Amino acid sequence: MTPSTQFLLPNLASTFDESKASGFQESVGREMEAELVSWHKGIQQVIYQFHTSC
Repeated sequence: MTPSTQFLLPNLASTFDESKASGFQESVGREMEAELVSWHKGIQQVIYQFHTSC
């Protein structure tokens, strides 16, 4: 093992943990965004139906 690989391995491990954490946050963010979008579409439909019924 060269000193550079010994130096790289712990760094790779920490960046992998960070990327897993950010990936988890991204997926949660995407789910929340999808819920917000569908909720917004639902409100738009209600407003549209309200306008057309008047």
